[in-house]
Order: sequence, then C-alpha cells, then structure tokens
Amino acid sequence: MGFEPSLGLAKQSMRYLYSKYPHSAECLSLGELQSRIRTNHSKQNQVLDSIKTKLANSQNILKFLAIVPT
Repeated sequence: MGFEPSLGLAKQSMRYLYSKYPHSAECLSLGELQSRIRTNHSKQNQVLDSIKTKLANSQNILKFLAIVPT
C-alpha cells in the first residue's frame, strides 16, 4: 500500500499557498511540500497498521474464546 506523493498535488498546493500568501514567508518550497505529504502518509500508514494489528489480535482472542468451554 505504498504512496508516492504526486508532483501535481504538490504543485497545486504551492499555487494555493502563493495565491493565499503571495508575500509571506509561509510559502513552502516544492520539496518541503512533498516531504510533508510523505510524512503525513507515513503517519497514516502507521495508524492503519496499528488498527490492523489490533483487529488481528481481537480476532485471535475471539477464536480462542470460541474453543474454550464455558
């Protein structure tokens, strides 16, 4: 489930920032935008992996409980 930030998305973000803050130091370079996009996706993937692990653990517990007589 790899994600490579698209150049088009980064350019679109740059255009938005320059239109919103034309004389501001808040405008990011293309490289900075790509880096932030990668970082955000990395964090999202970590959260998804954590959820998948917790789901698998829950399923294993349920399978175990189904075998154990009450």
